[in-house]
Amino acid sequence: AWLVNWQEEVVDPTGVVPIQLEWAGTEKTFRSQFWEVGLRRFVDLDPDAIPVEPPLAKVLNANFGNQLILLGYQVTEHDELLLFWQRHPAATQPAPDWQMTLRTETSDGLLYATPTDRRPVDYNYPVNRWQPGEVVMGVIPAEEWVGPAAMPDTYQLQLGVYDPASSTGELDRLAPNGQPQGQFVTFAATQQGHTSDKRLPIPDDVVQITPDVRVYLPPPHEAVEQGGSLVTTLLWYLEDSFTTGEFVVRWRTLDNAQVVAESALPLPSGRPLAAWPRHDWLRHVVRLRVPADLPAGDYLLALEPLDNDQQRGVNPIRRRITVTASTRRFTPPDLAQPFDVALFRTAEPATAQLRLLGLVTPAPTVIDVNTPITVTLAWQLPETASTPTVDLATSVQLLDRANQPVTQSDGMPGGATSALMPGQVLTQTVTLPGVP
Repeated sequence: AWLVNWQEEVVDPTGVVPIQLEWAGTEKTFRSQFWEVGLRRFVDLDPDAIPVEPPLAKVLNANFGNQLILLGYQVTEHDELLLFWQRHPAATQPAPDWQMTLRTETSDGLLYATPTDRRPVDYNYPVNRWQPGEVVMGVIPAEEWVGPAAMPDTYQLQLGVYDPASSTGELDRLAPNGQPQGQFVTFAATQQGHTSDKRLPIPDDVVQITPDVRVYLPPPHEAVEQGGSLVTTLLWYLEDSFTTGEFVVRWRTLDNAQVVAESALPLPSGRPLAAWPRHDWLRHVVRLRVPADLPAGDYLLALEPLDNDQQRGVNPIRRRITVTASTRRFTPPDLAQPFDVALFRTAEPATAQLRLLGLVTPAPTVIDVNTPITVTLAWQLPETASTPTVDLATSVQLLDRANQPVTQSDGMPGGATSALMPGQVLTQTVTLPGVP
């Protein structure tokens, strides 16, 4: 089958036909471009493989403010992210120029990619062109939703919808009963392959750490405190000859490079380097934790092979870093209104990951119209709890007499919860928009 691309922004603005042909057959490497006309060839077509209904790998039915519904999504064998949308029956007419914002994180909650905001489907097919009841498809290439030189892995995506002409921010995501559930829908998407490294700028000071591995570790630009963490992006290049090897993070003294602390290098989904792709640069976002008992001072942060002293041709990476005294607090502040409520409970075992101790500043009893409301919350990680593996988020709402939200504010409980220590206390100041 030959696919002629001519005025496709009019006849097939969402790119359904090429996606269906990719499912049904194999695209030959032949691809030609003529004046305003593109030509592609697909062979070994199986008509039964073309889906009749939207191929939702995961159903979401995320209702954004009774305006747009994200029905679900699919990741193709070429790692394209397909998003399936529909206008809500009660949507505003005419529709604003709704935009979609997307954030891609690792399974540990670390930012991995921030694709450019866009219309949900295609620039040439804004929401106003969608027909009532029509299911439309948006296609986001892998190099956009995970970025260049991306690792094969499962990522967490956060998606929101907003009107760029409005100052109200993202639409609330509504439950079936109409209650707000935050402003973003979160879902997991797996990239099977790895994206090209051609758009990735490679620094000059890459280190040939072993004969078959090259690595870049950015110099730390800020000091980190005891028990804190450093989030950084490593760039890896594994030669075809690489078979096996482990790397560790070591903290060495500045004067004589003696090892004072050591930890394993966190790997994406625990996948060993031996399972990584070869002969391409790979982007590895990682959180390196500072030992809580490491005295304040200047050190060498080293990335080295596990058996560093027994290998030939080893060139470890060492970066100077400053560790400052901890500013963490473990004593709760005076509370104007105590709560001590366990939140973010894990399923098995049933332990609280975080406790809301109460309000540091009292909640107002009288609220003026259009006046923002500010409260300060106190949180604590229980002594018996382990540090959360991801950064937890909070949503604070003001309810009316019918227990329906009238305003809300989303945020983080005073800092990155993935860096908390057992018993640590955080305070969070929340400002809710005024009630009209």
